[in-house]
Amino acid sequence: MCYAHSIMTHGFSLGREHWGRGWGNGVYLSGTEAFASTWGQIIIACKLRAGARILWHTDYDAKVIRSLYREYGKAITTPEFWKVLPHNKRFTRNEIIQLWHYWVSRYYESTRRFRTGRLAFLQKNYSRIYKQLKQHGYVGVGFRDIEWPEILVFNPSVVRPISVHRWNHNKQLSGGPIPVIRSNQD
Repeated sequence: MCYAHSIMTHGFSLGREHWGRGWGNGVYLSGTEAFASTWGQIIIACKLRAGARILWHTDYDAKVIRSLYREYGKAITTPEFWKVLPHNKRFTRNEIIQLWHYWVSRYYESTRRFRTGRLAFLQKNYSRIYKQLKQHGYVGVGFRDIEWPEILVFNPSVVRPISVHRWNHNKQLSGGPIPVIRSNQD
């Protein structure tokens, strides 16, 4: 409860904690209270700053991926793209979007992800991938999966905590707001 009090008073911050950060460093938000409750009984309802741009994962456009492959070679389609991307080149918005979708499909959703170390390869390069997305105005990435609806926000200042609730596992719902100091970040 002391963490909830701190978040409501000071907002979110990115500390050194890495537990539960499978998509990299940032603030993790859930699309459902039930999913949020898998991480603990205390749930903080939040709101994103108006205009916050989230890249929602979908299928990738194979034509864009083939075009990048032809122009730069196979390595451009790996999470270590930065090793072959010329210093004077910047991905277009559509190119980085399609690469992100490709990487998630190929390195995260693939059935071979753990056997071949693909997931670790992707995770090792998140900061460079997110840097490219930030350059095009994205503040986070989102996944609309029915079982794991989740948003990762890179910048905690765009997330405003609204209220704190306790999840009731027996009733599968959250109770009314717990009287914790409301956020002053309006």
